[in-house]
Amino acid sequence: MINLKTVWGVLITGVAIMSGVLSIVREVLHFVDPAKFPERSIFFASVRVAFLVAVGVLWWQEKRARIVAETLLDRSKPHFELSLGQHIWQYRQDLDLTCFYFLTGLLNRGEPSVALSWNARYILNRHPEPMEIFQIASPHTIAIDDRVVTFTNENLLNVKTLERPVLKGQWIGGRMLLTLPGNRSLQLQAAQFKVELSCSDYAGTTYSAEYVPSGAPARTLLTHFAEHVQPRDGELPPAPDAAAGFEQGRAD
Repeated sequence: MINLKTVWGVLITGVAIMSGVLSIVREVLHFVDPAKFPERSIFFASVRVAFLVAVGVLWWQEKRARIVAETLLDRSKPHFELSLGQHIWQYRQDLDLTCFYFLTGLLNRGEPSVALSWNARYILNRHPEPMEIFQIASPHTIAIDDRVVTFTNENLLNVKTLERPVLKGQWIGGRMLLTLPGNRSLQLQAAQFKVELSCSDYAGTTYSAEYVPSGAPARTLLTHFAEHVQPRDGELPPAPDAAAGFEQGRAD
C-alpha cells in the first residue's frame, strides 16, 4: 500500500533540492558550455538526481526516527539482571530430597516489574534435570559449622518479587529454595555440576543466571542481612543421617 505521506515527503524534498543546490549547478553548467549542457537535459537530469537524493534523505530520517523510537521503547521496558551466589545445601532423609538454599539477587535497570515464571535446572555431565522450587511453610533451621541459620518464606526471592514490583535501579536479594530427589551429597562434593536459574518480567522477557562451583572449599558462610543467624551452642546437632554444607560459586 502506497504511503501518501512518504510520497508527499519525497516530492517536497525533491523540489527543495532542485530549487536549492541543484539550481545553482544547472546555471553554472549551462553558463560554462551551453552546447554540451542544454537547459532541457540538465533540468531532467537534476530531477532524477533530486528524486534519488530525496529518497535517500527520507530513508535516513525514517531510520533515525525508528532507532530513537526503539531506544525509548527499550528504556520503557524492565531489564533484569539475575545473579546466583553461595548456597547452603542439605539432604533431608525424611523427604528424600537434597535442598539448595541459594543466595540470589535481582537488579532492575529498566521500568518496574514483578518477577514471574521461575525455573531451575541441575546439569550434571551435560544432562539437565529440572529442579523443583519450594516455598517454606514454617521456619526451617540448619546448623552449619558454628552457626545456625533459620529460613522463612519471607527470605525467598521468588516470594519477595511475586507481588511487589522491583523498581528501576533497585536490587533485591534473598534465597531460592531448590530441590532434587535423592541424596546428591557425593555429586556436590565432586563439584562437577552446575545450576541454571531463570525468571521473566511482566512482558515475558526471560533472564537467567548460572552457578558453577569453584571446587575450592568455602571458608566463610555468607548470609543475607535479613536472615536470622545465631551462634551454634550445641542445642541443634545435625542428625546422624543428615548431610549439609555450603559451597562458593566460581567467579567468571
